Parts: sequence; structure tokens; C-alpha cells
Amino acid sequence: MEDHHLYYNSTVILEPQRILEFWVDLNRMDQFKVITHDMLSKSYRRAATVSLSFDFPFYGHILKNATIATGGFLYLGDYMHSWLASTQYIAPLMANFDTRLNANSVIKYADNGTDFIVQWEETALQDFVSAGTFTFQARLRHTGDIVFAYSKIPVGVSAIPDSEHPVRIGVSDAYIIDRAMLFHTRKIIYEYHRVEIKKDNIANLTAVYLTALPSCITLKDCESCISADIHFDCSWCIQTQRCSDGMDRYRHDWLYNGCDAASQQLYDAVCPAQSTSTLLQNVSKTTALSESETGQTFPSLFETSTVLSTDTDSMHSPLPLTPLNFPNHSLPFNTTNVETESNQIPYPNTLNPTAPNESEYPEDMEHKSVVQNSHHRGDSIGTGGIFGILLVIIVIIALIFWVGYAYKYPHSPSGQIIIRYRPSQWQWLKGEADYTPASVHI
Repeated sequence: MEDHHLYYNSTVILEPQRILEFWVDLNRMDQFKVITHDMLSKSYRRAATVSLSFDFPFYGHILKNATIATGGFLYLGDYMHSWLASTQYIAPLMANFDTRLNANSVIKYADNGTDFIVQWEETALQDFVSAGTFTFQARLRHTGDIVFAYSKIPVGVSAIPDSEHPVRIGVSDAYIIDRAMLFHTRKIIYEYHRVEIKKDNIANLTAVYLTALPSCITLKDCESCISADIHFDCSWCIQTQRCSDGMDRYRHDWLYNGCDAASQQLYDAVCPAQSTSTLLQNVSKTTALSESETGQTFPSLFETSTVLSTDTDSMHSPLPLTPLNFPNHSLPFNTTNVETESNQIPYPNTLNPTAPNESEYPEDMEHKSVVQNSHHRGDSIGTGGIFGILLVIIVIIALIFWVGYAYKYPHSPSGQIIIRYRPSQWQWLKGEADYTPASVHI
């Protein structure tokens, strides 16, 4: 049984006699390579990060670590937070497992240099103990393929309750955008793709094979990017030197560097290294055509920071991407707000530490656009603009005095409001499973 997706093709193997092709017997492997994780084997809603001995391509992104969760899944995000089950996961069987409930429960893993195997063995559901214990595996291959294998599934997956924990089978990925607030940074996760395997197909001695498909981000040069014949509309961005369709983990950089700008599309036909003169001629022609048809000035190819980009990919949900304040952007179908102090966010090697925050570029880009437009209008912002700026300044000063008064007199009505609604009392994502991450590097 096959199903075709954008990033992966999934094949469900229902013949019990074929399970040995996909199940890895860890008891027959070199026991020096098989590790039983003691903490995860006796805990609930815990997660631990381990290092891979090979580069694993996930949605085309090269990863070097994986976080094993007691809830029957692997978390592959760049940032550690409490809601690991929300997205960026590989889930052979995500559910409310509690390894403390059965003395024989074990979570073990092995790495042979080309495959990374994680096995949840004899694990029980906290809210459905009578169902029995489950044994299953997830295998990450160096090619990017993913294998789920099921040895013992005592009940139908559709019968597993999901009121306390999501029940999912499949993979998911997302990108992260930073939003600067008054005294902290809010990280917003946008899920841009998900593969879901039908729960009714999973039973004893079954398997799922996910074959990784080529994507734009796997193409490393301009020529292969613009000539790629895959299920994506790939574009080469000279600012980032990266190929993308605009929807991957580097979307933050893609937008910041103006890679979605209208002038960027000129590179879809001609790579800069091939013909600079032809490219500049195309820029001039496009600029003249745009001005004659629309009466508006087409931005220069080298002034992309002033261009507000648009998404035209119909594969994604058409909801507006409101957190960016960019018109006509599309918002993927699932979002998760993760609020945290910026100095507490781990910064793994898979991200560029010098990449700018999202909180810098929407305001900065809008500011640059206003400055350039004002120059053409005679450098006058008008009485209304001055009044608006003064009003904002007065409101900020009044707010600062009010907060200072509330802290000085905590028993006053203002002080009680601050105490009642302090950040530590805020609750986020009540519908998601809350995990406690613990870092373990091997």
C-alpha cells in the first residue's frame, strides 16, 4: 500500500512474513553498539538528546542529533522546549506511554554508522493500562529514508485515547520565527508539512517505509536549482546562496534577505555566473515594463531589502502570515507559540548563529520603505504622523510610571493586577503534551 507525498513516499507493509525485512533485532547486534537508556526506561514524559554518527537528512535538512521521547517519537527540532509532540517529529507511534508502569519497559537505541534505531519495548499507556504493552521501532537511515516496524500492538491504534496526549503516526517539520516582545522573545513555530499514516493500517508485524524525495534545499548550486524537475518551484537566492521554494527551516533567512522578492524571480531563468550582462538586460526590461504597465517604480535588483515579498505556492494553506506583517503571505496549517527568554534558548550547530532575528527585519524593512517613499514626497511625514508618534511616547511613559507604582505598592489594585497576571502564571498550549527535556550527548 503506497501513498505519495511531497517530501516522502510512504509504503505500508501488511504481510507479517515480511516483517523481518524491516525489523532490526537489537539482541543480535554488537552489544557495545546497543544502549539502554536508564532514565527514559523508568520515566514519564521525558526526553533525551543523543548524537548521530552520520548526517541524517530530514526534509532535506542535515541533522546530527535526535531527541528520544518516552511518548513513542523522536523530536528533531533545533530548539528544546516543553511541547515536543507538537511538530518536527518522527513518530512510529506517538501516545501517552509511561515506562514506569511495567518493570520490563525498556527504551534502547543503536547506531551502526548508517542506521540509527530506537526501540520502545514493552511500554504501557498511562491512561489505558489494560490494553497491554507495545513494542515497536523507528529507524533513521543515512539516505534520509525512515522505517517504522511494529512487533507488538495489542489494540487498534484508533482505540488509543488522545485526550491527554496526541496519538500520531508519521513525520512533521516546521520553521521558527522570532517575535520581539517588550521584555522577552516569543518563538512562533509554523508547521509547513506533515505526513500522517492511517492508524487502522498499524497492527502486529506490520511496517511503514518512508522514502525521502528530493527537495529544493538538497540542491547546492544555481544551475541544478533552476533546472530541477521535481515537485517544487525552486528558486536560487544569491543573497543566501541557497535553493528553496520558500518553505523550509530557513524561511526566516529567506524572507529577511528578500529572496521572495519579485526581482529575485529573474534568477530563475539565468544564473549570475552564466550571464551577468543578460541578467542586467532582463532587469532593465522588466523594470521598464513594470513602470509602463502599472505606473509604479519597480525596485532595483540590488535593493531587495525594500521589497515586501509574496508567496504563491498553492500547496500551503492560504491563511495570512500575520505575525510577519507581510501582505499576501501564506500561513501553513498549524502554528505553535513557544514563549521563552532569548538568553535561555539553546543554539545548536544546525543554525547559523549570525542569522538575524525576525524581530529585526519587519520593522527595519518597513522603515527603509518609508524613508525611500518620503524622499519622493518631499521629506514630509505630516501633522498626523507627528501626533501619532507623540501619542505613542505618552502611552509608553504612562505605562512605565504605572508599572513602577504597582511594584512599589503591591497591595494596591494596580499591584494586585501585576501579581495576578505575571508571566509565570501564563499558560500556553494546554492541549499539547508537556515534556521535560534532558540533554545526553554520546
